[in-house]
Amino acid sequence: MKNYILKNSIFNSIFANLHHHSTCFINSIKQFLNSPLNYLLFIIPISLCILLVLISYNFMKNIDVNLKNDEEKVIIFLKDDISFMEIENIKKEIIENYEITVFNYYNEQESYEIYSKINEGRNIIKNENYNPFPKTIVIEKKISESILDNNKMYLYLENNKFIDSFNSNSIFLKRMNFFRNILLNILLLSFAFFFFILIFFINYYMKIEISSNRNKIYIYNLLGARGSYIRREYLYLPVLSGFLSFILGYIFFQSFYYFFTTSLNEILTSFSIPYSFTNISFVEAAFGAFSVIILMISVCIFTINKHLKHVL
Repeated sequence: MKNYILKNSIFNSIFANLHHHSTCFINSIKQFLNSPLNYLLFIIPISLCILLVLISYNFMKNIDVNLKNDEEKVIIFLKDDISFMEIENIKKEIIENYEITVFNYYNEQESYEIYSKINEGRNIIKNENYNPFPKTIVIEKKISESILDNNKMYLYLENNKFIDSFNSNSIFLKRMNFFRNILLNILLLSFAFFFFILIFFINYYMKIEISSNRNKIYIYNLLGARGSYIRREYLYLPVLSGFLSFILGYIFFQSFYYFFTTSLNEILTSFSIPYSFTNISFVEAAFGAFSVIILMISVCIFTINKHLKHVL
């Protein structure tokens, strides 16, 4: 009999909690629908902050995916009369004295095949007996912070009589790293602005709601209601608004991503520049939404406790 009463009491307690949670959630939705303009003043700035966060993060992600920021690529064009022994000497000199991670040599035919593969089989050889592509060496090396180390290798390449010319993407990589640092600063500023608006709104909302329900809270306290029971009525609406802010910011981002990548892809294709765009995955989006909800709940609980101290 005692076990039955105990189980029945636990069941009633769980049912009462679930009923109270659902009632608070439904009332929050009704409150939002009754005066949506009041909450749009909060939702739109937060969604714009989330938009900046997503854009900055996605751009940094694309830079990391498409570029090897820690490696420099150098293409060396060799003269026609170079021998295999001289190629081996160049390979030995470069590998032993510089931080080389990749060294590849291509003869004329291999160079042409690489070009055809990149340019989708476009044929630029009008005379089949003549191949305009030279012997080439493609190396990848770690970007050195020392200008002297880079100049030393460039000086060797310039003075080698079997090397016709060479190209390096070091300047481009440094510019992309600089651009990535700008994006990182935008990301941090977006987070700071997000926290500011979030704390300002929740603090303002809690102050108004708790002050207007002072008598109701006092009665709850006299009846022995727990603090968690009282907090639930003021918890769901800010969390719901934060979640809607993330959804709106994510929709803004997807629209921006679609139009931006479509326009940029046409430009890159016209210049025959290979590039692949990476969108934010579902897991990343879900993690972002979950993080916003957790952050909203944490700030809400802290703010509610702060204002309840002045009421109870």
